[in-house]
Amino acid sequence: MRSAMEVLGNIIWGTTDSRPGDAGYETERALSAVRGFSNMGLFVVALYGACASPAGHVVSGACVALVAATGAFAVGGFMGLLFGTPRISGGSAAGNGASPPSGAGAARQTAPQAVQQNTSLERVVDWVTTLIVGLGLVNLKEALEYAKRVSVWLTGAIVSPGGPAPVANGSAGAAILVSYAIAGFFLVFLWARRYMPREMRAAEIDEIQNQLELTRAAATKIGEIALTQGSAAATGTPWQGFGDLQALANQGFDPATIEELAKRYAGAHDYNDEPLANFGDAEDTQTHRRLEASLDAVVDNMVWGAVLTVRSTDPAKSLKDKVAFLVHHTLPPIARVVTPTGGVATLTVPTGGTYVAGAIVANEKTRLAFDLSTVPGAPAAFLRA
Repeated sequence: MRSAMEVLGNIIWGTTDSRPGDAGYETERALSAVRGFSNMGLFVVALYGACASPAGHVVSGACVALVAATGAFAVGGFMGLLFGTPRISGGSAAGNGASPPSGAGAARQTAPQAVQQNTSLERVVDWVTTLIVGLGLVNLKEALEYAKRVSVWLTGAIVSPGGPAPVANGSAGAAILVSYAIAGFFLVFLWARRYMPREMRAAEIDEIQNQLELTRAAATKIGEIALTQGSAAATGTPWQGFGDLQALANQGFDPATIEELAKRYAGAHDYNDEPLANFGDAEDTQTHRRLEASLDAVVDNMVWGAVLTVRSTDPAKSLKDKVAFLVHHTLPPIARVVTPTGGVATLTVPTGGTYVAGAIVANEKTRLAFDLSTVPGAPAAFLRA
């Protein structure tokens, strides 16, 4: 059992996680020193406030001195946080050894690179820091004069809590404010530099792991749906699947477009990749075809039915040829050919989240793409995925 002195020492100086020679050991020692001397300084500040106050105001004087020290420490700590907040790099915690499960691309919520750090705090910190430094340099003379008046006022408040009395100088007040402002600055600055990046990293990795678990569950559910539905989707529309895009050439689709698609899908390795990004627009004004998307009833709490539809925008140019719907590379088969019915080709694809879907039309050079994150009326849960 630890002795009372050990407990008291840990309260005053804190504890260190590293040992001599470890990375960050010196920083932890500095943190411990600043914390320890700041804690012990509070006793000195309170003692000064009690001794400098007139009889009958001992407690009031000590409290005023302690409040002043605490306030200065808080201001210094705020400045330390501004200057010590780590910057968020463009990388991610993908190096945690987790590998994407098959079908995970459908659940966009899960990718390590998809977990984007919120940089709002970073922008605010930059703005406030620039503002403070700029105003401080411009108004340096006035700031020093104002600090002098505050020090004199604080000294008077300590020596005469019942009503600040005029004092010759504010050395005591200045000593309290400056020392604790500096202590607060260095304590929070060193903490932000030593521990804040680690905490941010750990939080990011935890979020990634949680979302990976959701992805695995969604991918499993999508696979179960595919097995039960076979080649007929929820709408009952039959389709023919092609995992090899080159096989589409025998179906009458444009060879040049197929070659481009093959290269796009060949370069997609991670489930964050979007092979159909910038492939085309939702509407091809030259061929008068439009790709639309909506959400069918929720199949499961993690899986939606994405209804993809290609139709003609010109009644005189009805859609008669086969349509190859292009889905995410983690949802094989990547190409699913549908024969239009009544001038409309429709396909329902189970998905755990958003991605860019596409479509091409046989005997045409139609190139269509639709970002499922822009589905009208989509629930927030689907858009976050």
